[in-house]
Amino acid sequence: DGQELCSQGHYVEAGYSPTLKIKTNEIETIDFYWAMTSDFKDIFKETRRLVNEWDPCSFIEAGAPMDEYDALTNKILSGVINQRETEQLRNEVIELLDNYYGTPVFDELSTERQELLKNDINELIEKIDKTNTNKTYKQ
Repeated sequence: DGQELCSQGHYVEAGYSPTLKIKTNEIETIDFYWAMTSDFKDIFKETRRLVNEWDPCSFIEAGAPMDEYDALTNKILSGVINQRETEQLRNEVIELLDNYYGTPVFDELSTERQELLKNDINELIEKIDKTNTNKTYKQ
């Protein structure tokens, strides 16, 4: 039927480059890199680079493909674009690390390691926000 499944069960016409979708007053990023507009691809690539550089589960270091953290990249970029509170976004990142990637399991970390992880996530969010501050997002 000429449609491809994208994030959260949404469909787009195959071959089109959709802009970001609005879902309950928030921008929802698209999972498939090929379906992004060229402006958004640049923003996504830079965010992906920063997330992969952070490499919270050491998957990239172990040889995982560059798209290994794309779910995390989407989560963080969506939160930054939608100006979600840092604490809320940080908690969403921790939940994604626990439930999607399975490591590190936050509740099993020592208090000291939990604080280090929280600080790392806060720094990453800030870095991504600063990197994308001057960019515009199509709606």
